[in-house]
Parts: sequence; C-alpha cells; structure tokens
Amino acid sequence: MKKLLSYAALIVLMFAIAACDDGDNGEKPAGDGPVLQACLNALRVDPGELDPVFSSDTLSYEVSVDASFTAVTVTAVPDDGTRVSVNGNDVSADDYSAEVGLAGERTVITISASAEGLLTREYRITVVRAAQNPVRNWSFESYEIVGDTGIPLNWTVSTASGEFIATGNYAHDGSHSGIFTKLTGTIAGREVLSDAIAVDPSRNLTVSCGIYLPREDRNPGRAGAGIKIYYFTDRECLVPCENASDTKPRVTPAQEGVWEQVSFERVAADIPGDAACIRIALRACFIASAGGTDEDVIYFDGVSLSQPD
Repeated sequence: MKKLLSYAALIVLMFAIAACDDGDNGEKPAGDGPVLQACLNALRVDPGELDPVFSSDTLSYEVSVDASFTAVTVTAVPDDGTRVSVNGNDVSADDYSAEVGLAGERTVITISASAEGLLTREYRITVVRAAQNPVRNWSFESYEIVGDTGIPLNWTVSTASGEFIATGNYAHDGSHSGIFTKLTGTIAGREVLSDAIAVDPSRNLTVSCGIYLPREDRNPGRAGAGIKIYYFTDRECLVPCENASDTKPRVTPAQEGVWEQVSFERVAADIPGDAACIRIALRACFIASAGGTDEDVIYFDGVSLSQPD
C-alpha cells in the first residue's frame, strides 16, 4: 500500500511540474489567438491608383502609370505610434510621403509599418510603366501652321495629292486628331507616313491607332481606314527590304460617334530579318457603295507601335 501511495505522489508531482512549464515564459504559443501586427490606415500613390483598392490587411498592390513618369510619390499613413519606412528609408511624420524613382517597366516599392511590441507588417506596390511609344507625334499635338491649317510634324503625305492636317475636333488622346481633308474612292489614294521608327525584327510587332467617324445618322460603312507598314534596311529609311511592306485590309467603323481601335499585328516570322526601321502609313477612303463621298471624314489618333519582350 505504501508503495502505491508513493507512485501516486510521484505522478501528482510530475503533473505539477508540467503545469509550471506551461506558464507564461514570455512567448505566445503558436496558434493561440491572433498575432498583433503594425498596420497602415491609408496608402496612396501619385500618379496612379492602387489595384486592388487599399485595405490595411491587403499587402500587395499594382499601379499603372504612363511611360513618361520617372518617379511617383508614395503616401503611407500609419496607426498612432507606428513608424513607416519606404524602401528601407524612414518617412517623416509630417506628411508620411516619399518620392520613389522609377527604373524600367516595373519598379517594386516596399513599405514597412512597425511599432513597439507589434510585429512589422510589410506592404508591396509594383509600379508598371507603359511601354514607351516610339511613334513621334503620335497624337498630332505638334504641327506647323501653313496658311490657316496645322500640318502635323513628323508625318508626310506620300500620295500625289491630298492633305493631312491636325484638328481640334473629336480628339481622343490629347487635344488634337488627324484627318485627310478630302478622301478618294480607293484606300491607296490617301496615305500619310510616320517618321522612321527603329525596330527589332526578331520580336513580334503591333501597330495600333484609333479611328472615329462623326455621327451623321448614316451608314457607318461609308468610309474606311487602313494601316500599312514599310520595312527598310537602314535607319534613314532609304533602302527598302526585299519584302518591302505589309498591308492591313481596309476596315470600316462599326458605328458612328465612337472611337474604335484598329490594330495590325505581325509575328517575327513575317518581319524581314534585315529590317532596321519601319514607317507606319495611315490610309483612308470613302466607300461609294455604302453612300460615302469625298466629303466624308475619318479621324485618326493615338498611333502606337509595340514590340513585347
């Protein structure tokens, strides 16, 4: 009996020791309630808008900006007593803002929120810059006044007759668009060429532009537009490639009074291997069978060239 009591006392003692070991040892057991973290109350980027919309519990965002921007301003407003750093540099509590330079097409910005007794929380913003558009005067904002009309710089009419001008009517990108003052009945009858644009023939290529047909409650098929690409072996565009050009078939607007995007895509296999430069041709015509006349007008804007990596 005494031996049984001794065993019982030993077991009680072991449980008591275990209970003491489970006491407060300065560390919070894993999974025992929420872990407290420092956080932000607001996060903004100028220029740009966060995607998704800011929430203190959402840690990763993306912002898109134009290629012309070389820096953005990040504003990170924390909880009281919380310190903020942007890319490792402390942010002043005066305005909680920091300017961050942009490099290349994607820049990652790290914002850290830390406070005494709380775990640090890290937010990340990826700023994506649009690819640089190499088309000069792509929205016809620059022009020379000749008589009482504006002739777009960096664009040259290649047909024997016809005039291409900048106008403030129906602009889509910026404050101007471009038009032929009088159309012909064939798509090759009116053509205006961009300046030389350097290209990499080993990469796919896309030329795009916006077209607009004014609302007149007539057949939207009364006018057509086209894109042609001329290939050259030299940077001055004096020596055509053997495969000298590619032509997108004529397209007509789907409806009046709406800007529509027209794109012409060429895969690398279709681009001459010796092409060093191209010139983009914008073309337009009226379509008599759909009620079009030489007085009809089709507007161009936002001409772009892209070669994705």
